[in-house]
Order: sequence, then C-alpha cells, then structure tokens
Amino acid sequence: AALDKNVRVWNFLKKQLEVVKCFDEEALSIACHPTGLRLVIGFKYRMCMFNLLVNDLHLCSDFPVKNCREVRFSTGGQYFAAVIVNRILIFSTYNFDCIGSLQGHSSMVKSICWTKNDTGLVSAGFEGAVYEWKIDGMKREDADDNIMKSTAYSCLCYDDSTGMIAAMGSNKVAEQGAQEGEVSLRQISKGQELRCVKPGYFSA
Repeated sequence: AALDKNVRVWNFLKKQLEVVKCFDEEALSIACHPTGLRLVIGFKYRMCMFNLLVNDLHLCSDFPVKNCREVRFSTGGQYFAAVIVNRILIFSTYNFDCIGSLQGHSSMVKSICWTKNDTGLVSAGFEGAVYEWKIDGMKREDADDNIMKSTAYSCLCYDDSTGMIAAMGSNKVAEQGAQEGEVSLRQISKGQELRCVKPGYFSA
C-alpha cells in the first residue's frame, strides 16, 4: 500500500503483480493472512477485512477501528492484532469478534510480533518499552525492566527457540556515549540486562 491509495498484491515467486485495488483513502496498515486468501487493511476511520479473489478484493467485514497503523495476523491465522495508539486489540479471524485488549504501553506502539505457537506476542513502544503478552488471560507476563526511556523503538522480532527479542530503535537524546538520532539494535533476553549488539548512526 502507498500514498497513491492503491493496494497491490504481488506473487513473489513469479515476481508479478496479481491484483490492484484503488480505494478512496490511503491505507495506513496492511496484513496478509498466512493462507494468502485474506487481507486486513487499516484506514483512517475504519479497518476492513477482504477476501482475495482472482482479480479483485471483496469486502467481508468492516471494523469500527480508527487509525490502525500496525496490524499482524497470528502465525496460524486464527487471530489478528491491531494497534490503536498505545492499545493492542486482538480479533478472531473467523467470527470477527474482538476477544481482548492489551494495555500497558504509555506511548504509541510501533511494532508487534506473534510467537510461533500463537500463545503470545511481543510489542515495542515509542516510550522505549518492550513487553511480552499472553493471549490466555490477555495479560503482560514480563517485569518493567525492559524499558529504556531514551530509546524510541520502531520494530522488533522474536526468536521462539531462545526467547530472545531483537528491537531496533533510535536514541531520543544524546547520552552514555550515544548521539541523538543514533540507531541501535538491542538484544533482550529474560533475566539478562539489555545489550546493544549493533550500534550505528542513521543519516537521512
């Protein structure tokens, strides 16, 4: 999706464009179901789920969710998570119900990642917090020691085999030898101190 208000579906194996759909507004976020047969698209005033047809997108559900800028299907595809500022809403893919809300971030959530078994997810926020959540009970399972207020995280990924989280962010202020705007990759492991594994400087 792009500023031209078009959503394009690509076949990366054949390296060709399969479907183009033009909307009346810009898509703020988009996610593809693991089967490749459904899309969830976030717009300014709503969020929609579409069935992917041979040459078109067919609307199958409309959600009253505004300004969703991050959406992710779970690994098995039975859930999807939608970020609304500092909240994460969990939806059922098959009956479209909102089954839970994850709250704890004090600022905008910038990135989310599901675990492979879909029992939980991890999230990173602009306030420098990285949290782990359990879908069963919809609760946060970690302590508050994964917070670096000087870092604005923008993306993260989770390794199920080691339980390690890799989070990328930029420094809001110059401190501890790091310059303002410096980009770093931080390794977060349970019971261990946050470790910077690949510092760098980003220049626009």
